[in-house]
Amino acid sequence: MNCQLLHSYRLRLIPGILLLLTLLSPPIAQSQTIVQFKTPLGAMDVELFDVDKPVTVANFLNYVTNGIYKDMFFHRWQPGFVIQGGGFAVARRGATNAAFTLFKNLGTITNEYAVGQKRSNVFGTIAMAKLGNDPNSASSEWFFNLGDNASNLDNQNGGFTVFGRVIAGTNVLQRFNKQDPQNGIFRIDLTSVTPAFAALPILSDNPTFKDLAFLDIVVVSRASAPVITSHPRSTQVIAGDPAEFAVSASGTETLLYQWSVNGLPILNATNAFLRLPQTAAAAAGRYTVRVLNALGSATSGEALLDVRLFEKIPVQPFPISLGAVNDRSIEISIPGMDRAIYTFETSADLRLWDLWLRVTNTSGILRVTDPRGSSSSSLFYRSQFTAFTE
Repeated sequence: MNCQLLHSYRLRLIPGILLLLTLLSPPIAQSQTIVQFKTPLGAMDVELFDVDKPVTVANFLNYVTNGIYKDMFFHRWQPGFVIQGGGFAVARRGATNAAFTLFKNLGTITNEYAVGQKRSNVFGTIAMAKLGNDPNSASSEWFFNLGDNASNLDNQNGGFTVFGRVIAGTNVLQRFNKQDPQNGIFRIDLTSVTPAFAALPILSDNPTFKDLAFLDIVVVSRASAPVITSHPRSTQVIAGDPAEFAVSASGTETLLYQWSVNGLPILNATNAFLRLPQTAAAAAGRYTVRVLNALGSATSGEALLDVRLFEKIPVQPFPISLGAVNDRSIEISIPGMDRAIYTFETSADLRLWDLWLRVTNTSGILRVTDPRGSSSSSLFYRSQFTAFTE
């Protein structure tokens, strides 16, 4: 068995919107998976380098999430150098017929030492073990660096791929750098079982299977690429009015957004919410948004923006009448024109006017009700014809 480490559409200009043909990708906060190693000596939280070493991390997590590492133990210990696992487990753990067993091997992976950011083999990092003179031989076995091994392990056999680091619990690793009996860790030579056990760490000077340095690995948080959970919706607006779109997405940590219209990116449209403060006919089109983080991206479905145009015609002043509906409300009536759009404003002093209502007439007489009328000591109304609908 091999378990060695060292020898182991068209462009249209849209008023108010600047289109860019090319946008530089902004820096993205790298979000990583966190796993916890639970050992008899304490727990260690380990951050995995999903972005820099994607193949290696995916391989490791495959063993973890599929339960292949069940009943695993550290099988090689060299204080000041490494503590290694991922190779062996105990079958029928706790039974009288317990026995050592090899892990199911899922195949070898490509060495990623030179992929992404360089990660050195320094204290507290975890790296893949492999066969001597074969850079692409890593499979299930890994090791923690108990010291600064950069000058050695970064420069041999294609470099040993560091794919994570301890972010909490380094004191557990430091325990493995002490060899005195009071530390509670002993080392025995079981080469009679397999040459891989020449430096086997145990937790008793009179060991049985239960005294092996067992460890369980659980995923605390998983880094994930964006997933769009709510797509922007198509909308219809009147020319000159604002238009709004929104998207919801899930994914690890900071998500970045880029809105586009008809496939062209919109400058500074980099939030989950897009507002066009004043639309023109040319703003109509197909809107999408791309959501991204360091692990990938997702593009929303298309939302159509329909900008409705109106026929502007001169009209004569028209009468407006008021009448009480009940002791709380008043009714405002005007001889409206079909398909005509009217705006209503109110004022308490005939100087400052506030927009109250905008409505399209669908019959000869337009009637609207204001529940505030009878409750106000002084309230004035005026109406303005705005346009006809199409």
